[in-house]
Amino acid sequence: MERFPDASVCVSVPAGAALLTVVRSLVLGAGADLPLDLIEDVALAVDEAASAFVESGAERLDIGLDATAGDLTVVVGADVRPDPWPPSGWPDTLAGRVIGALVDGVAHRSDAVGGTVTMTRRVAA
Repeated sequence: MERFPDASVCVSVPAGAALLTVVRSLVLGAGADLPLDLIEDVALAVDEAASAFVESGAERLDIGLDATAGDLTVVVGADVRPDPWPPSGWPDTLAGRVIGALVDGVAHRSDAVGGTVTMTRRVAA
């Protein structure tokens, strides 16, 4: 997928509450060899980010996953245009705080398509 060229697994789905289970299942499946509590935390963080985009009016969600050198990185992107992304104060919302508590690093940005949330979780000490 052009949007996330460094990701080893990418998927693009129509945005909607019904497809959030697909997104969550993708993360759980991609991390099948990781500790269950770790991958469940990442899947919940991805679900929160995807839900926030759906609530913002996104029509499409793009997900990219990559596991390298002890880190699992997941990027959730959507075709939303609050400029810049995230909207002011979003990291202090419940979703923003939940994501921050579940992963080791969070970055937000706007790109040519819309907004992204990049979440990184350390796999190895």
